[in-house]
Amino acid sequence: MNYRYASAVVREFVNQANLFMAETGVLVLDDLGRFNAEVVIRRPVPGTRELGSTRYVRVHFSKSRALKDLLDDQYMEDVMEKYGVDTSTGKDQEQLEKQAAEGCPECGRKLQKHGSVLICPEHGSAPLEKAKGD
Repeated sequence: MNYRYASAVVREFVNQANLFMAETGVLVLDDLGRFNAEVVIRRPVPGTRELGSTRYVRVHFSKSRALKDLLDDQYMEDVMEKYGVDTSTGKDQEQLEKQAAEGCPECGRKLQKHGSVLICPEHGSAPLEKAKGD
């Protein structure tokens, strides 16, 4: 599909969605989510210099579960690393550097410091975390 054709299709879709939302206030797209539109009128506060009311449209979007799963599976895993680490280790900078120099307890690879958190490039922070109750 060429760029101009795809652009025209998307532009027409947005125009149709815009008209539908203007008439109903809600647009639900299966497997995508729900858009709600509301007109907000902000009236002038008595005793101020404001002359007239201000009108604007507020649009809210709530993702469907299918879209959230798609985003998590295809985009978030590649970009985001989740560290479930207590950053209050009680260790000073010297102790962290000494532990980093010793390497990963599982594979011996050099540890990387992220603030006060030590991370193994292979195993993450798991080998360095305290077990619950320690």
